[in-house]
Amino acid sequence: WESVPGTSLRAMLCTAFSGGFRKAELALPDGATFDMFCISRASLAWRIAGVHVVAPTLEQLRSLRRGDFALITPPPSKADQFGTFFGARPVWLPFVDVQGNAAAALARLELRVPVPAKRRRSTSLFIESPRGTECTPLRAHLADRLLKYLLLQIMSKEKAARYSWHSFHIGLACALLAKGGKPELIQALCRWKSLESLAIYARLNAEEYGKWVLMALSARISSIQTANLPQIDDADCVALLNEVAGKVE
Repeated sequence: WESVPGTSLRAMLCTAFSGGFRKAELALPDGATFDMFCISRASLAWRIAGVHVVAPTLEQLRSLRRGDFALITPPPSKADQFGTFFGARPVWLPFVDVQGNAAAALARLELRVPVPAKRRRSTSLFIESPRGTECTPLRAHLADRLLKYLLLQIMSKEKAARYSWHSFHIGLACALLAKGGKPELIQALCRWKSLESLAIYARLNAEEYGKWVLMALSARISSIQTANLPQIDDADCVALLNEVAGKVE
């Protein structure tokens, strides 16, 4: 976990859950070319001691404490193909130095692989390994292999087959539901587009957003099979949440 790929993978795992991200948003799809629409180090900014910072120094990163935030600008996705709805507002990830905290994991990645301000846009946020001054973007197929490997360390092959990177996206929804989140709030934090979720997303400030992220991290939810879930769109999102509600402990 202390290697560059390990540090990057840990950050991606934590970010996938707390940010409700889809795999295609975080890992470069196979056959695709990294470009300005992909998630990059420039997609990550910070609010440190109340100050917005787009390229933090090592000293600033080491000074992070409760009340600070990592901010991620979501790239275009299936639910927002041109980034016009959710790309205008960041995902707020509150910093707390505990296991599983996305902001803390992203800070470790920034410290492990510093990227100068002028190269942040051309450097993928999650990487396989650095090659000289360049960083190789983490590809989707490798992300799948790494997740499968980790799952097989803690569960059977049959059980591991029930999970994928999409499980983090659904897992956040279930965790928010377990903590009392309303469907429109869950849609907003998972960036499922609807008129209700867009209205809430536009109103969420850092503190309110961060409160729900931390609550989700502490939620207890039962295992939920996701391998055969139908595609989630505006019409069936609430129906899906109602279905999993009965499985939340």
